[in-house]
This record gives sequence, structure tokens and C-alpha cells, in this order.
Amino acid sequence: MRRLPVFPLWFLLLLVLAACGGNPPPEPTPPQPPTLPVVPNPPTAPPVTPPTPPTLPEPPTEPPTTPQPPAAVPYSGIWAWFVVFDETNYVFGGLSVTQLESAPVLFTDSGEGPYIECTETACADIPSGIGIIGTYVEGSSRNLATAFFDSRLGGLRFVAFDADNRLGNEIEGQETFLGSGIWLADDGSQLDVAVALVRVPEDVTGAAQRLAPSVLRAALFK
Repeated sequence: MRRLPVFPLWFLLLLVLAACGGNPPPEPTPPQPPTLPVVPNPPTAPPVTPPTPPTLPEPPTEPPTTPQPPAAVPYSGIWAWFVVFDETNYVFGGLSVTQLESAPVLFTDSGEGPYIECTETACADIPSGIGIIGTYVEGSSRNLATAFFDSRLGGLRFVAFDADNRLGNEIEGQETFLGSGIWLADDGSQLDVAVALVRVPEDVTGAAQRLAPSVLRAALFK
């Protein structure tokens, strides 16, 4: 009996597959790389607006004006005033000239301030009104004058003009206004009077008591 040839096992398997019409096993598909996530674009920063520089003041076109010192007050100081009606009747008080006349209309180069009325023993605590000393202007005339305005009356109490049109030193060598004028009484009547103002450095009451005799002599025999 004839002996069949011996074939390897793998060869037999190939024959079986060929006889069954089988195809060779597919080649393995290589693995795909992983899909990377889409990275979003970074946020766009808002545009930066540079700060507006401050507006600098314009340099002055003219140099600054040097402030002027306050004007001197004419006739400033403490005055004892006297209004003489006759040999035995007079009224007196004190006037403190501290400022320029506030509403110069008929007066110029004038000072004003509160005045008080006094008795032989004391002076009032509350001013009676405003007194003015200065140059009274009437047309082309210029005269040294004084006018006292009474707050209670709401108007003029008395007005007078200096006899020499300037301050003198008739009363004990002190600066003196001495002249004549008109007193307006409470009932509206007008009385002719002599008026004196004497600049005093001390208490008005004491000065008036001391000066009264000299004022009366000068006023009555001017």
C-alpha cells in the first residue's frame, strides 16, 4: 500500500480556507489619534482710554494788582460836642469818628461815626445817631461843616458851619470846630445855636465837664 505524503498543519489550513472561498483576515485598522478640544480665543481686553490731562489755568495777562491800604478817615477820633442855646442852656455828648462817610452826597473828605448824648454825670450807653464832620459842598462852595442825624427822629438833628472854615485850637489848645448852625427841635421848629466840637483823648463825660466853661465863653463871644 502506497503511503501518502505528510503536509504541515498550516499548509492544510490554507487549503481548507482556499476551498471554502474565504478571504484573508482584514488588516487591523490603526487607532485614530484623539480629537483635541478646541481652545477658545482669549477675551479681548477693552481699549484703554488715557486719562484727560487737567486744564491748567491761563497765565494772567497782567500782573496782579497790589492791594491798596485803606484810606485814612478824615477827622477820626473822639470828639466832645456842644450845642449852646444861650448862656445857661446847652446839650453835649460824644462823637466817635471811625469810618469814611458811607453815603457821601453833600459832604466830601468826611468822616462819620456814632454819637451819644451825655448829662453832667454820665453818658448814654446807646448811640443817638450818626455824626459827620467834613467838607460841605454846595455848588462851587466848600465849607467845613458838621451834621448830626437822630435815629429817633429819622432825620437831621442839627447842622453847623465852622466860622473859620477850618479846625482851630480855640478851646484850651485842642483841635476845635467852632461855628454856628441850626437845631431842629422835636416839634419841627428851628433854633439858632452855637456849635463846638473838641477833639479829646479822655473820657467824654469828664472832658465835657472840664471844657464846658471854655466852650460857653468861646461860643457866646465868638
